[in-house]
Amino acid sequence: MILNISFEHPWALLLFLLPVIMAFFQVFWRTKSLVKANVSTLFNLRNLSLKTAIVKLLPWLHIIAATLLVICIARPQDEMSSEKSRTKGIDIILAIDVSTSMLETDLRPNRMEAAKQVASEFVSKRPNDRIGVVVFSGESYTQCPPTIDHEIVQKQIKTLRNGIIDDGTAIGMGLATSVRTLKNSNSKSKVCILLTDGMNTAGIVDPMTATEIAKTFNIKVYCIGVGTPRNNILGIDEPLMRKISSQTGGLYFRAGSLERLKQIYEEINKLETIEIEKNAIHKRTDFFFPFALLALVLVLLSFILRHTWLRGV
Repeated sequence: MILNISFEHPWALLLFLLPVIMAFFQVFWRTKSLVKANVSTLFNLRNLSLKTAIVKLLPWLHIIAATLLVICIARPQDEMSSEKSRTKGIDIILAIDVSTSMLETDLRPNRMEAAKQVASEFVSKRPNDRIGVVVFSGESYTQCPPTIDHEIVQKQIKTLRNGIIDDGTAIGMGLATSVRTLKNSNSKSKVCILLTDGMNTAGIVDPMTATEIAKTFNIKVYCIGVGTPRNNILGIDEPLMRKISSQTGGLYFRAGSLERLKQIYEEINKLETIEIEKNAIHKRTDFFFPFALLALVLVLLSFILRHTWLRGV
C-alpha cells in the first residue's frame, strides 16, 4: 500500500505568506514597541501576571489559525494506492524415458542423468507451477502427481533409473499416462514435456491416439528427442515427435548435447509464461477537516477568553 500526500489547490500554499507576515509583525514590530515602553518582551513572562501573559499569547493563536486555514484552502488529500496480485501457475508433467538406451553416453555422463539434471533445474525455475513426473519404458506410470512441493518433485526425479519397469519405448503410453494425470486439472494451462531417445516400440496405446486425447483435454505437448546419430542413423522418430507437438500446440526440439538440452528447457520456460492477475485500487480522500476544526477551536478560544476572563486586561 502506497500513501501519497497531495493538494487539490497547490496554488493556495502561496497564502502561507500571510501567517508569516503576521508572525514577523508580532515578533519584531510588537517587540520593538514593548521595548520602548520598557515592558518585558513577548516571551519573557516571568514578571507578568497569568492574564497578562495569556493576552500576549493570543495573537499567536490567530497566526496558528491562519496557517491552518491556508492548509484547508489548499485542500490536502491522501491518495492511497494498493495493488493485489494473484499468480496463476501452470500444471506440468515431465514425461521421461527410462529405457536402456537412455544410458548411452553421448550426453555426459549419460542421457538419463543429463535429463534428470536439467529437469530438476527446470523445476527450480517454476516456483508457482504444480509439477509432476511420469516415467515410461516398456510401460508407464506416474512417479509423482502434480504438486507445488518442488522438493518432493526433485527427489523423485533423482530416484529415476533404468530397470524399474520392463524395457522398451512406449511413447504412446507415456503420453497417455501424462494426459490421465493432467485431465482433471483446473489449471487454464496444462503442459506435458515428453523426453525420449527412441521410437515407439512397446505399449498398448498408439501415440497418435494419445495425442488426440491430449487435444481433447487442451494439453500442450513439448517433445524433446535426446541423442546423436550412430552410424548416420538417429534412433528418434522425429516425424512422430513433430506431429504430436504440432497437433497439441507445442514444439519439437532435439538435444544432441547437455548444453543444448539446457537451452531447450530454458526456451520452454520462456514460452510457458506465468499469468499474473493484478487489481489496482486508487482512492483519494480529503483530510482538511481536522485542520479546519482546530482553526475554529483556536479562534473561538481567543474570542471567549477576550470577552470573558481577559476582559479589561
